[in-house]
Amino acid sequence: MAKSVQGVSDTGAEVGHYVLDIHGPECACGLKGCFEVYCGGAALAKRMQTEISEQKINTQVLSEAGGDITKIDAVCLIAALKKKDPYAQKIWDEFVERLAQGIGIILMAFNPQAVILGTIAIKAGLLLFEPLKKQLPRFAWKEPIEACRIEASQLGEKISELSALALAKQALLQ
Repeated sequence: MAKSVQGVSDTGAEVGHYVLDIHGPECACGLKGCFEVYCGGAALAKRMQTEISEQKINTQVLSEAGGDITKIDAVCLIAALKKKDPYAQKIWDEFVERLAQGIGIILMAFNPQAVILGTIAIKAGLLLFEPLKKQLPRFAWKEPIEACRIEASQLGEKISELSALALAKQALLQ
């Protein structure tokens, strides 16, 4: 079993907060343009809610949420994407590009054997992995890409509750 990389201040390998764009949106952590603000499910949902509301965007994403802006999430995005919604495609393309950028950094910094993705990857499947594999060579060398399995977690629908349990266990052990 691999050991976690914690570092001297217990913040090592906090990949969600690698800055992808210093001019990007502010993250909850206080930095700007973090990987998390571009690719985290909650941040993605908030971005769509804000854009659709403020710009009065007519999109299938809102329809998939039953017309309730507060219910927009990645599942709505994926459903709208499958229906060829132009707004959904734009958001998805930007999401995949940033995800490839973030994973590229991980591949170059850590050269891992595997990168296991969560909820959005579980829900999207090939809609995510095909364009992601096309984008990755822009952000990492061929060798680490070929040496690494990039896949969705096998935890499926239980990922959220099991992740919370894992965090609680880790905290107790410390």
